[in-house]
Amino acid sequence: MRARSIVIVNLLAGVAACSSGGGGFNPNVNEPDLTGDQQPDLSERQINPSPDFRQTFESQPDLSEPFTSPPDFSQPFMAPPDFARATPPDMTAVPTPTAGVGEMCTKATMCTGPNPQCYTTIPGTSWSEPSGYCSNTPCMTSTDCGTNGACAIVAGTNLCLRSCTAGSCASAATTLRCFYLGSSGTGVCLPMNASMCDPTSAASCGGTGACIRQGFDNVGDCGTPCVFGSTTCPVVGGKQTNCIFLNERVNAQGAATSDTFAGLLCSNANASDAPGAACTYTNDCVAGYECDFFGTKTCKKLCRVGTSTDCPVPGTTCANEFKLTTFTTGSIGLCQ
Repeated sequence: MRARSIVIVNLLAGVAACSSGGGGFNPNVNEPDLTGDQQPDLSERQINPSPDFRQTFESQPDLSEPFTSPPDFSQPFMAPPDFARATPPDMTAVPTPTAGVGEMCTKATMCTGPNPQCYTTIPGTSWSEPSGYCSNTPCMTSTDCGTNGACAIVAGTNLCLRSCTAGSCASAATTLRCFYLGSSGTGVCLPMNASMCDPTSAASCGGTGACIRQGFDNVGDCGTPCVFGSTTCPVVGGKQTNCIFLNERVNAQGAATSDTFAGLLCSNANASDAPGAACTYTNDCVAGYECDFFGTKTCKKLCRVGTSTDCPVPGTTCANEFKLTTFTTGSIGLCQ
């Protein structure tokens, strides 16, 4: 709306008599006598009429009708975004998995394979691996585990473990060791705390040295020593263990090893093969007998050198079937 302009005209009406000589006051000039009843005749004077302020110079706009309807601010155009709660997009690039079975990891996305897992403890065990262990779980065959993996059953769980030979696990992690995978002749990498003892140390297992090798690296389990003819070996896994003789100082081919134990201990025996029956492993035979592993592969009676009653069959003697380097009175052998 425009503001109205108001012009105020201030008119000054006065009466002045001026001489022809000048515009100043002249005391010698008679002035009209204004003291009497005569008043100056102002009817003929030209006096500008006073402005009629009742009339404005321009008409005012009619504000009773607005030009346009004002917007309805009671309804917002749209709800403003809540920037305080907005979650910024994750711009971090997802890394391509590169860690194979048995290699170090901190999360499963670092591991390759169809069902990648990153373990800091092998499932179903107390074997911990602080630097992480890539696996695939579950697996059906070793083909599920990639070129360096083998499918194994550990504590009832099928999982991929890294295949290995002596000393090779250190390429994946310095805390891994190569263990036997059953009797397959294959090795798998497991945390070093899966081992109870060092088979190359005579001080292992509380000084008994009864450490039985369990891998291609120096890993093993402690056995329970026993005496000849003992019937006090414990029941393990629902099966009676038998007292047998093990010479860990030679391997399956009879070649010398660096292991130290040679003696009697309780073994998890199949204990099903009768005397004279064919056998495959040293612990296949019934109590008091052992498989002639390096000879006939039959179950023969255990004996002691110098104790003739141990081999009652005429013509048999106690023979060095365990390939001991020293075989003297009291040494353990098989009746032959």
